[in-house]
Amino acid sequence: MSNITLIVAPHMDDEVLSAASFLEKNLTSVVIFYHTNKHALIKDDSLQKENDNLIDYLGCIREYSSLDYNDLLDTIPIVNVINEYENLLKKYSPHTIVLPNPSYNQDHRVVYEAALTALRPHDRIPFVKRVLIYEEPETFGTLRKVESFRPIYFRPVDIARKLELISIYKTQIRGHRGFENITAIASVRGMQCNEKYAEAFEIARWVE
Repeated sequence: MSNITLIVAPHMDDEVLSAASFLEKNLTSVVIFYHTNKHALIKDDSLQKENDNLIDYLGCIREYSSLDYNDLLDTIPIVNVINEYENLLKKYSPHTIVLPNPSYNQDHRVVYEAALTALRPHDRIPFVKRVLIYEEPETFGTLRKVESFRPIYFRPVDIARKLELISIYKTQIRGHRGFENITAIASVRGMQCNEKYAEAFEIARWVE
């Protein structure tokens, strides 16, 4: 049985902001898939270099979206995104996939909806036993009227290490992604599960 964990990051830095508890060093069983459009969304090479540094540090596998779009992900047919996820599942047959919460960010919503379709039971696509949904900093206080994020799965996190990973993305540390906010969220989630700091997830599927 595959022990691969697939972390879906619509943008570079989503993985450290939301799923750092999965990111230990020398990750032979973690794949991070970025939907970041390198050509349209990265105006210079700073963010790319930061991402390269993170991947080198972690030693994990990195995949990029092959879709060709010039602006936002919701401007292309969603069937193209679904097909890309199906191909990714065939390639890696992950045991666990970690998806973004469909917040007010349109890219996150497209990724979430496409992935759920690709993850349906299908005789030609590997079945993923564990499907988790992570929260992003903007999940707190969002104005979008959706069902509230309701975590039922918690993972203790070393907050110093999480902030160290976030600090690799120097160009992205600002506002709601600042260290103080990230620490506060981890503290609240830790309080909810009797840990000092934690990350929280919803469970969309869990098969033993």
